[in-house]
Amino acid sequence: IRDRLEAAGVGNTPQLRGFPITKAVAEGRPVLNAPRTLYWRFNNFWAVRHGDWKLVFSNRGQQNITSQIVFNDDALGKIALFNLAVDPSEMNDLADSTDPAIQAIRADLQARFDAWEAAH
Repeated sequence: IRDRLEAAGVGNTPQLRGFPITKAVAEGRPVLNAPRTLYWRFNNFWAVRHGDWKLVFSNRGQQNITSQIVFNDDALGKIALFNLAVDPSEMNDLADSTDPAIQAIRADLQARFDAWEAAH
């Protein structure tokens, strides 16, 4: 709402949560200066994204609604990990990689999701 009021030229916007993004969008720069963690939960589907990395779990039994969580049907029924910077279509699942750095990213994302889930 705050953005719409600002874009409409309303000067004294009420105290609302959040922050205006219109200036950043108009200038073509990132809205946030630091990465933030995004979380999804939909029935038995969940995902967490931090920076370029996304960890997902999609229940194989409900394929018709997985498009909200993951694009790749091969990721159904398991935990999958994607680097969205190099794989925006989520075709290269890295969850089973033996690379310790990738496993550390997977563990970090899982811990972030577990903490968020426990708090909600």
